[in-house]
Amino acid sequence: MEWEILKLPNLILSRPVNITYPQFSGIIVLIVSTLIALGGPRASLQLHLSLLDGILRCSMYFFESTPTGRLVNLFSKDIDIIDRNIPRAFDFVLECTLECTFIIMAVSYTSPYSLTVMPGLLILYFFIQVIPNLSIL
Repeated sequence: MEWEILKLPNLILSRPVNITYPQFSGIIVLIVSTLIALGGPRASLQLHLSLLDGILRCSMYFFESTPTGRLVNLFSKDIDIIDRNIPRAFDFVLECTLECTFIIMAVSYTSPYSLTVMPGLLILYFFIQVIPNLSIL
């Protein structure tokens, strides 16, 4: 079985670079894994600092009425949830974005006339997703 070779323009050299589909998928997996590995701890740190800032701005009555163990438990539980859910959510969003991008690319490659209808459908989809959420607010 032969893989179709993608002709990608090379900005450094004057000739195109030939990349097969497995090589392209490997590059995408490497980029996604790197983003998750670097972005998860950074997001966790930012959320932890904002949580700490919010707690430190509380009134003295809050610290007098709340035991220290409950504060530590609150922090550890929140940080545990953040550390577990953020990489999973980021992976899900990135996966859905890449899937939609490749689906649009495949559809536009097989039938280029679909690109004329695509902007209208994207605007319609945006309004279907956003308008009901605005009425909730």
